[in-house]
Amino acid sequence: MSACKKARAEATSVVSSDRLSSLPPELKGDILSRLNVEEAVKTSTLSSTWRDAWTNMPKIFLRDGNFARTKFVTLVDMVLSLHNGTVEMFDISGSKTYHDEFGRWMRMLSRIRPRSVTIRLNSGPGYRIPSCLFSIGDLRVLHLQNCVISLPRVFQGFKRLTHLDLKNFSSTDIDIQNLVSFCPVLSYLKLASFEGINYLNVQAPKLKLLHVFGDFEDINLDAPNLEAAVLSLAHEAKAQQSVPIAHDKESHVKKSLGDLSGIKTLGISGIFMKYLSKWCILTKFPAVFHRLEHIYLVICFWDQRQVLATCSLFQNAPNLKKLDMWSQSLSTWDQDQASIPELTMQVQLDHLVTASVKGFRGVDCEVNFLAKLLSWAPALEEVKIEWTGKTECSMVLAKLLALPRVSPRAKFNLDSEAMSTCKKTRAEATSVVSSDRLSSLLPKIKGNVLSRLDVREAVRTSTLSSTWRDAWTDMPKISLRDRNFTRTRFVTLVDMVLALHKGTIEEFDISDRDIQNLISFCPVLTDLILTSFEGINRLNIQAPKLEYLNVYGDFEDINLEAPNLKVAILYLGHQAKLYQSVPIGYDKENHVKKSLGSLSEIKTLGITGSFMKYLSKGCILTKLPVVFTRLENIYLTICFWDQRQVLTAYSLFQNAPNLKKLAVWSYASSTCDQDQARILEHTLQMKMDHLVMACVECFRGLDNEVDFVAKLLSWAPALEEVKIEWKGETDCSIVLAKLLALPRVSPRAKVIVTF
Repeated sequence: MSACKKARAEATSVVSSDRLSSLPPELKGDILSRLNVEEAVKTSTLSSTWRDAWTNMPKIFLRDGNFARTKFVTLVDMVLSLHNGTVEMFDISGSKTYHDEFGRWMRMLSRIRPRSVTIRLNSGPGYRIPSCLFSIGDLRVLHLQNCVISLPRVFQGFKRLTHLDLKNFSSTDIDIQNLVSFCPVLSYLKLASFEGINYLNVQAPKLKLLHVFGDFEDINLDAPNLEAAVLSLAHEAKAQQSVPIAHDKESHVKKSLGDLSGIKTLGISGIFMKYLSKWCILTKFPAVFHRLEHIYLVICFWDQRQVLATCSLFQNAPNLKKLDMWSQSLSTWDQDQASIPELTMQVQLDHLVTASVKGFRGVDCEVNFLAKLLSWAPALEEVKIEWTGKTECSMVLAKLLALPRVSPRAKFNLDSEAMSTCKKTRAEATSVVSSDRLSSLLPKIKGNVLSRLDVREAVRTSTLSSTWRDAWTDMPKISLRDRNFTRTRFVTLVDMVLALHKGTIEEFDISDRDIQNLISFCPVLTDLILTSFEGINRLNIQAPKLEYLNVYGDFEDINLEAPNLKVAILYLGHQAKLYQSVPIGYDKENHVKKSLGSLSEIKTLGITGSFMKYLSKGCILTKLPVVFTRLENIYLTICFWDQRQVLTAYSLFQNAPNLKKLAVWSYASSTCDQDQARILEHTLQMKMDHLVMACVECFRGLDNEVDFVAKLLSWAPALEEVKIEWKGETDCSIVLAKLLALPRVSPRAKVIVTF
């Protein structure tokens, strides 16, 4: 390798030492245009070939930035006097005053004849634009700020100007009218923050985009090819001068809007909405905007005139797809407000897909407008809300949640900043609650509480305090079992309980065979209630006339033979030995499955306690044995953590085609089923065509609960109301936002949240 020469030998002796210097002047100028002007001018000192290269720069950008005023003036003078090429773009901006030099600069600039001119000299009073600038016939783009525009007497116009942007300027009606009308190919026009213009007359046959923001009293638009317009009337404008327009047959606004038949995007901001409403509240719009697809509005929802004018605009935009609104507060009260009728018109927004509201404070007038919007737009998919209210937002979210939607895909989206401003709805109440509330309960309630304990443990509470000494003697339910007792101790316990108890005893203990015989020997039995029992493992009910059944207790299996049963409420205690029912899922003689098959006449079914989990063991892998065509009302206690129970509930829904009312009580699971990991996520699609009402109690706002509500909303086309009883301990606003975002297949469905 030491003998090899380098791959890149000394080529500098062959190749020119400066390849850039040999480029044509036009390319050098184009390269230098990408530098700061000061740096570009300094290249003249590199060599003789670079001495005049900067004078061919097609784009000149001048910024006074860190320059001293005198140095910047010298730089501008030199650039304008020595430049000898074609200038495509000239752009100058500064924060210092240059009124003495401005006229000289404009004269030199007019000799260069650039195609694009941008002047932003914002310090001091407005710069009067000299007549020489209006003589640049090849001008295509003109941006002016902080200036005074007065056209020369002989103004030939800008025949090639396509882009005109004027900001912070003063002029007159006739000068602006002539300036615009003498630009025959003008396609973009922006007029912002102007003075001296009362009647704005825009005549531009090629104009496609218009943006007007300023103080004016009337406007006339003659722009048949306009596609996008943003009209903003400043708050200082004399809007009251436009009031008589409502009675003026020659209203310029009315005629102007009639000429905008091809417009695609319309923005109305500032107080132009109020100005517009003065004449159109009692009259129809002069044209139907068939091509209008996007509307942006700044509107005061407190002002009924503006709301009515907005609705009139919607009526005349049949193909509207996107609506953006900014809600502003009402600073003054219109004296005509009291005479304006409440909004009752019906508007059809068949193509509206997205809508947004910024500055949303959650007041009733804003919520009411959104309610109208949701009822008018069958294709609506999304409503975005930017919350700026200063109060707690959960109640407002609950109102929005209750609004029915005609579109099954419509959902609300709230921005994250909005949610962070919402306060928690559940405050720390522990400091208010007494440290021993149980001691102050009535004796009857204490006895009821103690009935849920083992009798021996209940008796021991007598040692807690004087208020608990005799509490156990009011226990309405007594269950005595000798297991783990010696015989003598159990006899002593029974003697004491029976001797000292002074309340009513409701508890009973009976064997399987006895209860079966008792029921079967009642041939005309119609109502049967079995509650709080023990000693029954397999509950066998054979009652041909039975219509009402309520079972509450601990059992391991159940068999129902009641063909006329119409109402059944089945509650399995949490102490029941559920594991014994696991094989039922694979047992062809499964009593649960057979029992359900016999309930073809049932109208109301309640499954509470742990019975839902018990039922799921036998039904998760098999279909229910019968279709309950008469079943209209279902009440379930369900753990949404347990996918078996959820899937069983869905199987039940599938077999209840005429279900009208559904009530669900959500409870937390203390243990996790070992089979949960093997259960696939539910993807079944079903129809609940007749479901009208649904409610979920003890709703904590967890994802599995929200998912259940989402499926109900997507399955029930006739649903009218979903009631949710909030019992969560965390901030509910995030959960309400999730519920708002859920689409609904029913246009009448509303979700009502109670706290």
